[in-house]
Amino acid sequence: MGIREEIEKKMQKLYEDDEVVLECNLSYQEIKQLVLDLLRRYGPVHSYKLNQLISPVASDDMIRRILRELEGEGKVIYDYSLKRYRVKE
Repeated sequence: MGIREEIEKKMQKLYEDDEVVLECNLSYQEIKQLVLDLLRRYGPVHSYKLNQLISPVASDDMIRRILRELEGEGKVIYDYSLKRYRVKE
């Protein structure tokens, strides 16, 4: 199962008919956990790659804000040699 399928599975479907599908987006905390899970799964990742993976549920600004928060919490570090974020070991 791909990332987008996992995200869609987590989203609550509010309404669906032949023409329209209405879904409730993930909460901020769920998106934050998703970013952390993706970093664990894929290793060092550039914020641009995270944006590509989860763009249906989070804007680029939100992803950067979440990365800064995770960095402040000591869960994620920015590796300057790779120019990518990774989970702190």
